[in-house]
Amino acid sequence: MTPAPVNEPAPVDDPPLVTLLERLSKALKDWRNPSGAVQKALKWTRRTVLAVNLSYAAILVLVLALLEWQAETHWFLSFALYVPPQMWLLPILFLAPVTLLLQPRWCWMHLGCMLLVLFLYMDPQFGGQRTAKGPSLKILTNNRGQDNKQSPTEFITAEKPDVVVFQEAGREAQYAKAYPGLSVRAVNEFTIISRHTVKQIELLPQRGLNSRPVAMRAVLDWEGRDVIIYSVHFTSPREHLEPMSKGGFLAAAFGTKGGYGEKLRKQTADFWTHQKKMSTEIAEMAKKESSPTIIAGDFNVPNHGQIYHLYRSQFTDAFEEAGTGYGLTFPGFTRNPITFFGPWLRLDQIFANGQLKPIACKAEPGRRSQHRSMVATFELKQK
Repeated sequence: MTPAPVNEPAPVDDPPLVTLLERLSKALKDWRNPSGAVQKALKWTRRTVLAVNLSYAAILVLVLALLEWQAETHWFLSFALYVPPQMWLLPILFLAPVTLLLQPRWCWMHLGCMLLVLFLYMDPQFGGQRTAKGPSLKILTNNRGQDNKQSPTEFITAEKPDVVVFQEAGREAQYAKAYPGLSVRAVNEFTIISRHTVKQIELLPQRGLNSRPVAMRAVLDWEGRDVIIYSVHFTSPREHLEPMSKGGFLAAAFGTKGGYGEKLRKQTADFWTHQKKMSTEIAEMAKKESSPTIIAGDFNVPNHGQIYHLYRSQFTDAFEEAGTGYGLTFPGFTRNPITFFGPWLRLDQIFANGQLKPIACKAEPGRRSQHRSMVATFELKQK
């Protein structure tokens, strides 16, 4: 007699969670196996983390080098020139935890990147004040425009400069009343206030693309010797930077021919072509002076890029020679936590020709205006 067939239960699929746990358990048991899935995944992940770190470091070095020497030649670089330098370190916030976990010995690269930005690119100075060996001349420069009703008077009183040059402040009668007994002269937006007689003042012919004058030249009588003072206020790139920060950046990067992006790129290129031409002409004029010469004011470029190096190569940067700290002057107050709510650019600068030696230079601390002052002391070089 044939036995009755036994009905076997139908196979039941394991829940997805059980399947996942079984696979995880199997992988953990085999995790030390060099040819196992876990070790292969870890090896690939470590290589990827290392590659990302190396790529970040290489791109950072390249971008900073281009900003230093070629910033005005490309729309992206000219835009990046004005962002807080600390922003270039933000990727480390994401890379550091992963690198510490998977490639800890490469964390030194993050330290190197921080040193590159904070100490090489941002270029703090540790000169400090030196004692003058002969007659000295102290000059202060400040752009008074959009000062948030924050006057530099307190800083001027504390520093007691021999010469003050203001930009966006062509109010001669007002300043003559505020500084009685001093020589006060103004032309257009430029004002000079001096303990020494201002013998001559003239507006230079150079104009920005907005047709506004960008510099004046004055002659002082300093102990029987002529001293030439140039006060500059180069055109602000703000009208080209703002569209970039409001979506124009993507248009400039990916816009096709004839579109908004191409228009932005062309406007930016035209602006910097004119700006370099104008600044070169003024530098050439100052270079030809036979008397001690100082060039001070709002250059509207930080201490990087072609325009800065044009002046740096022909004149002495007072802050580079005798400054302390970063010398940041713009913007005087921000809501940016990356910059600790303070300035991140040195747009206000003071240069001198070879007849003058800087012995002290510093930026005004603390004032919540658009531009903070820069003050420098020079002594006449002994022949």
